[in-house]
Amino acid sequence: MSQLALFIDAPTLSEATAVYTDSALTVLAVDGYYSDQNITRQQLSGALGASITCPDCSGSTPAAPTVYNVIQNVTNNIVGTLNVDYTLSGTGYDGGDPAGPVTQTGQVNEQYQFNILPSVVQGKQFSSASPFSATNPKGSIPVGGTTVTNTLTGTIEIIPTGAGTLNYVLTACQGNNGESPSSGLISRTLANKPTPNQRFAAVNVEPTQYYYYDPAITAKSNPSQADFLEQRGGTGLVLSKIEGETGCPTFNVKTGLIVQLRKCLDGSTDYYMQLPNAGSQWRDGTRVTPDNGSTFYTQQGVLQNSQLSGKTEFINVNYPDATGIFEGQPGFQSRVVGCPGDTYFELRECNPLTLTLIGGRRGVSSLPANDRLFAAGSLQNALNQSGSVYRDNQGSCWQIQDSLTGSQVSAYYSSSSSSINLEAYVGNDCQACSGYV
Repeated sequence: MSQLALFIDAPTLSEATAVYTDSALTVLAVDGYYSDQNITRQQLSGALGASITCPDCSGSTPAAPTVYNVIQNVTNNIVGTLNVDYTLSGTGYDGGDPAGPVTQTGQVNEQYQFNILPSVVQGKQFSSASPFSATNPKGSIPVGGTTVTNTLTGTIEIIPTGAGTLNYVLTACQGNNGESPSSGLISRTLANKPTPNQRFAAVNVEPTQYYYYDPAITAKSNPSQADFLEQRGGTGLVLSKIEGETGCPTFNVKTGLIVQLRKCLDGSTDYYMQLPNAGSQWRDGTRVTPDNGSTFYTQQGVLQNSQLSGKTEFINVNYPDATGIFEGQPGFQSRVVGCPGDTYFELRECNPLTLTLIGGRRGVSSLPANDRLFAAGSLQNALNQSGSVYRDNQGSCWQIQDSLTGSQVSAYYSSSSSSINLEAYVGNDCQACSGYV
């Protein structure tokens, strides 16, 4: 005997109220008798009755399930001639002219759906003012069946000849990251003019960018190449028209920050944490721990969603103070910066014009001893030789003035927006920065 997977809304059949054919308990099983080999209950009109004694029915053949018909009639209001200006296809079309009824058969609560799609002959199109539309009815088969209507509308027109390419403004939408790209232009022939409020998606960027066409906005008469969204000289997007969708999509916009973390033990940066909102208080270099002080990390700038591949997220992150007490615990003093044992330096920028020093001073944290910055004795140079000069990741040169204590480091981080990221030792004075511009 064939087996059928069934589901009930209680731990046992005796406690259940109904039998279903899906685990989500949305589709009722057909009326009949159901048993768990201990008790038997009859389901009638979607509800289980009292327990009964089931007779021996091994020799009988169960009755065939009852099926019902859903009949779709077609109301064709398309302005144009079928099989001359356009053709029809789909599960809701019987191939006739005019389109005749189509029937789908099934048991109670089985799903039905009728679809009809048009194809316009060459040289013609649906008008932008009256595009094609079909109601395409769908639903669940009721007891006794039903009759539905598929209404087709739209107006067929001849594609204008000799139409040149025109520019249309696409308005940018806010993305799911809370950011909005720049609006811009697309070039289309009159035959391919976007319909009012038509939605487009840029599929070659992450996250996907969305735009829509607002016919009330007139394109500039003499746009520059940079204004175009699809051209190489412009944004270089690959835009896809999303059929049947208009305006901007709605997202649950995440306004939080994704902060990269650097592991103190080895300097690796394959880790991150998320802050609840963009206004959260955080600072580059702040020390954190995800495991109650077993390992330490420092915050190292903001990441985008596209940069998270291969990185590990830490969820429950604590901020320790200099004594190891976590934020929110009694005795907590203040957040600290850097890794335990890190050395920090006070810097002064070299003047790019005179290769002399500029008055302003800024601090920077050393990197771990195995990092290229302080390899091969450079750290000792920095500590023992006054005036060691390094180039940062922006091409600027900085002269080390002095090392900083823990309290001095905290004062620096409270008054400076970010640290300086040094990359290479260049010499013992600013004159070593050849090519510095």
